[in-house]
Amino acid sequence: MSLTPKQELFCRLVAEGKTQADAYRGSYNVKPTTLATTVVNKASKLMAKDEVRATVEKYKSGLAEKLLFTQEEAFNKLQDCYNLAIATQNVSAMINAVKEQISLTGVDAPAKHEVNGLIQIIDNVG
Repeated sequence: MSLTPKQELFCRLVAEGKTQADAYRGSYNVKPTTLATTVVNKASKLMAKDEVRATVEKYKSGLAEKLLFTQEEAFNKLQDCYNLAIATQNVSAMINAVKEQISLTGVDAPAKHEVNGLIQIIDNVG
């Protein structure tokens, strides 16, 4: 049994992070007067179907692979830019490429410092 176009859209929306209810609203012609509980129940019944669950998982794994590929591809492109900057001795471009690589990898994430103790406030007014 294959999925209908509306079921396929529902699967894609769920895989992209929408709630089941929102995915159902985005896939089917839900009237504004439809109760939220009705939408939740219908979305839950749809998600309970084996083929729907399998399709959602298929889309989720495809999205994850696509995201990983994009990050790797971006890093490789930045490396190419850095190598070109070295070849042309463009210091500004080298620095920018390194900054972007640092940002992409999260090396520049802010450090957290914890401070414990009392702070004394001195009031010299008056």
